[in-house]
Amino acid sequence: NVEPDPTLASAREGVKMINAFQPDCIIAIGGGSPMDAAKIMWVLYEHPDIVEAAVVGVADPTYGEEVGAVVVLRQGAELAPDTLREWAKERLSAYKVPRLFHVVDALPKGPSGKILKRAIDRDSLLGARAGSR
Repeated sequence: NVEPDPTLASAREGVKMINAFQPDCIIAIGGGSPMDAAKIMWVLYEHPDIVEAAVVGVADPTYGEEVGAVVVLRQGAELAPDTLREWAKERLSAYKVPRLFHVVDALPKGPSGKILKRAIDRDSLLGARAGSR
């Protein structure tokens, strides 16, 4: 006989369960809407000045987690975060638009060339928070 897992009882009482196999899922607790970070990232790749992009969840005391984007621009391009945010608003639902943007020279990558989201400096995005709302 297998005993039921007692931790599942709390899940049935309203605790949101997050699939561990969806690492690109951002949960904005204030809005309560899970977002697929990969879909947001592909929209950012449509911008002609963006060469690389990574979309990550950033801890937020009000919303639980909010959307942040770290981008690499094509050589010689300049793009203000507010301009990029307005561009994204035309292509994404309001709750999916990254509130935080940070431009970097390069994104961290593994040996295979894949972007390592876990190595992205979330503090750089937190510094972008002040003027983002």
